[in-house]
Amino acid sequence: MEVCFLSAVQGPLQAFLRPGLWFPGLNLLHTCTEQWVSTEPPDVLLDDLVHSIEAYSQLEQRESWCNIIQLHKVDRENNRVTILAYTRAEWLDVVEIDFNTGKARSFSSGIFPTFLPLAVLLNCVLFFVPFLDHGVNKKRLDKLRSLMTSAVGVDTEEQSLITNEH
Repeated sequence: MEVCFLSAVQGPLQAFLRPGLWFPGLNLLHTCTEQWVSTEPPDVLLDDLVHSIEAYSQLEQRESWCNIIQLHKVDRENNRVTILAYTRAEWLDVVEIDFNTGKARSFSSGIFPTFLPLAVLLNCVLFFVPFLDHGVNKKRLDKLRSLMTSAVGVDTEEQSLITNEH
């Protein structure tokens, strides 16, 4: 399953610009940041996640909030990955995971879905409009962790510090 042409063109640009994060404070309404912990080395975790995403993409039944997951950037040197996650309606969420530090973040990139013509422009102009993710970004990070064969947990003590920093 693939995204439509407009989403394929506008999605990476919107992921780069990130208008959903431009307004401090309001961006917390549609962002989830976690501190992941594991005994596995970062490079093993990165490979595990990459293989898990490839396996998930082959499934026919997927959650509507996590319909299409695309590996956008895989930086094996720094053990980082950026994922473009499209909902069934082709809203774009971006997931960034740094396995060296354990920081995982998922955020909604804009209020309008990427299949709309000029969605990137609309999202940039209306960056100040608040919107909720209804817990989708948290669910997505939970799903990615559950897909991995390596044991990965969330440091809840560190989690509260991350939430209070923003």
